[in-house]
Amino acid sequence: MEKQFENFETFYVTKLQPRLDKLEPKSNDVSKWTVAGFASLFLCIACFVIDEPVAAIIFIILIIISIYNYTRKSEDYVYNYKETIIKEIIEYLNPGAIYKPLGMISPIDYEKSGLFPRKYDSYQGEDWINGTYKNVTYYCSELETFRIESGRSRYEKGIFRGLFFVAPIRNTYSATYVWPANDVRLPVSIADYHFERFLPLPEISPVDMGNSEFENYFAVYSNDGETARSLINDSMMHRMIGFRQQIQRDVRFSFVEGICFVAIAVNNDLLEPSVSDPLNKENVKEYFFSVLLILSIINQLDLKSLV
Repeated sequence: MEKQFENFETFYVTKLQPRLDKLEPKSNDVSKWTVAGFASLFLCIACFVIDEPVAAIIFIILIIISIYNYTRKSEDYVYNYKETIIKEIIEYLNPGAIYKPLGMISPIDYEKSGLFPRKYDSYQGEDWINGTYKNVTYYCSELETFRIESGRSRYEKGIFRGLFFVAPIRNTYSATYVWPANDVRLPVSIADYHFERFLPLPEISPVDMGNSEFENYFAVYSNDGETARSLINDSMMHRMIGFRQQIQRDVRFSFVEGICFVAIAVNNDLLEPSVSDPLNKENVKEYFFSVLLILSIINQLDLKSLV
């Protein structure tokens, strides 16, 4: 992967720059309708101030037209950017990987992982990637889930937003969960399943990993303590700690029926292009690092040893 870092400049100039140049006119179209919309809004307000209602109505119509065209042009630009720039980055870092900008992880996988056992009211995602890296087959996407809290006023409460990663490993029928030590949200009674709306989990209990540094970061629960300690041995605990320290983000893992799930909390869109600044090289670097983050899960956890 170090070689890919070294070759980024060449990759950018030879592969991405020509494609970015072709996308610039589409970005300019979006900018034109943005300017048209604000100009129409300003003139509409001015017409109301000078008591010219007929002219104001005309500018209101122009505002609506501007919003419609801005939305249509913006969506077209984003889709084309992802189909060219983002796809090219993914192909460069992981040849043969499949990318679907509008795809996402199935709710079945999300629920099976058990990483976020609270029920959700909204499930959204994008940027689905499926590939094989170092003999590990994986798929992942951005996800966002939240639930509606009721009371005097209804409001949205976020459950998860970030990168959700799935990789089949060698078959095991146990269920082992590695949650942040300070964020284990499990029901404590049957009533919790009703009032707190939890998804079903197997009967699990905490596992003493015998590593105080690891347990400062994570809490392990499983329905099979022996299998859990075999999967999360000293080497894996060291790798999980290192990965958590490297990314400096909330991260959780689970190993359920032969599948490894990883969820990394990210508050911004990982692969969402900027409409206003298509030629910004730093933005491209961010997309580059976002794809590397996916591959680093396989590297840092040494998942090839579990396949």
